[in-house]
Amino acid sequence: MSDSLNELVTQANLISLGNLDTKIQAKSEHDLLGLALSKMTTNLIQEKENAEQATRLKAQFLASMSHEIRTPMNGVLGMLGLLLKSDLDKEQKYKATLAQDSAKNLLRLINDILDFSKVESGKLELESMTFDLPEFFKDFCELMRYKAEEKGLKLTLDIENISEYNVKGDPNRLRQILTNFVSNAIKFTSEGKVSIQVKMDKDLILHTKINDTGIGIAHDKLDLIFQSFSQVDASTTRKYGGSGLGLAISKELCELMNGKIKVSSIEGTGSCFEFDVQLGKSHQHTTILPRVDLKALKVLIVDKNTTSAEILKEQLQSWNMVVDITKSGAAALALCQLRYSHVQSTPFDICFLEREMPLMDGVSLANEINRDPTLKNMKLIMLSSNSKEIDLNKLRIIGILAYFLKPLNSSNLFNLLSVVVNNSKVLKDAKPLLTQNYLNTLRFTEEEKKSNQESIQNSKILLVEDNKVNQVVVLGLLEEIKMHADVANNGKEALSLLKKLDYSLVLMDCQMPLMDGYEATKRIRSAEAGEKNKDINIIALTANAMPGDKEKCLEVGMNDYISKPIDEKLLYQKINSYLSTDELHQ
Repeated sequence: MSDSLNELVTQANLISLGNLDTKIQAKSEHDLLGLALSKMTTNLIQEKENAEQATRLKAQFLASMSHEIRTPMNGVLGMLGLLLKSDLDKEQKYKATLAQDSAKNLLRLINDILDFSKVESGKLELESMTFDLPEFFKDFCELMRYKAEEKGLKLTLDIENISEYNVKGDPNRLRQILTNFVSNAIKFTSEGKVSIQVKMDKDLILHTKINDTGIGIAHDKLDLIFQSFSQVDASTTRKYGGSGLGLAISKELCELMNGKIKVSSIEGTGSCFEFDVQLGKSHQHTTILPRVDLKALKVLIVDKNTTSAEILKEQLQSWNMVVDITKSGAAALALCQLRYSHVQSTPFDICFLEREMPLMDGVSLANEINRDPTLKNMKLIMLSSNSKEIDLNKLRIIGILAYFLKPLNSSNLFNLLSVVVNNSKVLKDAKPLLTQNYLNTLRFTEEEKKSNQESIQNSKILLVEDNKVNQVVVLGLLEEIKMHADVANNGKEALSLLKKLDYSLVLMDCQMPLMDGYEATKRIRSAEAGEKNKDINIIALTANAMPGDKEKCLEVGMNDYISKPIDEKLLYQKINSYLSTDELHQ
């Protein structure tokens, strides 16, 4: 082989070796990149698993803390409630009331912290239920008016363009947002008014605006107010209190409802908070009374509380009724006699009488009206802030057509007036929304109602609760309505008692030793406690108040759910609904 050919072969071999090295190098780099990507993926998976584990642990911690906090809080609030109903002197009652208010403030703070933690961990879930939107806002305002009245403020509600009365959404969370905004408006306003404006567009987006005439917010502080644990400044915190969580939670809730919040304010003049939330369409319809024309009816309000009387007057005037106000029974009689001397006929069509008045109370005034033949056609409605010790038969005997507890619900007030003014026509055209307020229009006689109440009071209740303090609280609440209960300390004891005795209702705790409420309920439904108890009504009475807890109770067969600390009104309402045979309570 020639030297030139050898040289070419040598060069070719060198080139081949160089290409091989390049391929080996490229393969090595590819493998290294693959290894790096594999390691990165493994790390990401591990980090994801760690994050999910942290979220699970946080959720478990929240659930555990919620339960552990609510259990003693139920004892504190329950015992204070029972103490305040006992025979205390003025000083003792004052101190117990302060303690109760402090406990309620602590519970609100605990709820805010738990809500904030649920938002942070993505565990806050919304419910979807049908509710009456105008009724929701009216009920809310009736409750908030007392807070406003205590400070001499006027609270107004303006609802417009509501085409869908029944909507779907989470009314409890919507109420939470409103409560935060309106409570703050009242808290930071010393004089003037707080107004709520509500309207809804065709896409069921609810627009709500809350205006106040309070201290306002400096322009450079507006961006801070929706941050957690922050307020406008330290002096505001010292003077007015608050954790700074309410508005942050409200913002998150609005965003969960596909809405947004904005605020405008002028320091020293007032603030305006606006928020939008998306609601859904409901196909349920509410049966209501047919509308009755109240226009030009003459009304007399007799109430020592000027603010309360003015609120009622404003509502009645919105229905074009003609309204006069007096502060005492004597003044009311004098006005009636003066009017009669001019018109020679019944001076007023309707008279609202405040039950508790000095010198001449509502009952005495009703008796005086009944003695005067010139006033015999005036329809009498009794108002009261106190539901205790009411003898309904006595009110009926003295001519009271209806009895209404404050605060007044405008929808119920209209229904009541509809029945009182044109009772026979209304009852013929529709089933009224009957409550205890319609004394002379009830389809049940007082004897039947009394018999039904006695039946409820004689019903046997089984309380399944391991906490001794909570046992005392629930038994005390039941005693308030003249009811009694046997106690089982856990699910096993409950099953044993149910096999031996007949019960009408079970109040069931969920977390108990030996056998918890979930397992006990499953066994009751499987007829382990006897076939007769298989369908017994069971209400969960539990400190488990996290998302999904209610659903868990219903899934195992419980009929209903009440979270601790126990709302005594809700407890009485649930008991009444499950034990009553009176269709007024269905």
